[in-house]
Amino acid sequence: MKELNACRSNPSSFAEKIEKHLSFIVENTEKDAKNAAFYVEEGMPKISLTRGAVAFKEYIEKLKSMNQMEKLEFRSNLQASTNI
Repeated sequence: MKELNACRSNPSSFAEKIEKHLSFIVENTEKDAKNAAFYVEEGMPKISLTRGAVAFKEYIEKLKSMNQMEKLEFRSNLQASTNI
């Protein structure tokens, strides 16, 4: 919820935060690879990315073009319980 609200309240600032992740994307050079790249950050597991840096860049551009939105609020009275 905290990250969603950070994005909604200031999309351009959130885009800058996402841009920092581009440095961790490493192109996959393996022959017949099924993924475009890997997200590799020291001390973290390597994550396979289907579209690689392209997807991050598209997301960044989308965020930069967005207008500010209201923050989301948690309201316990809107929660419904289910018995399965």
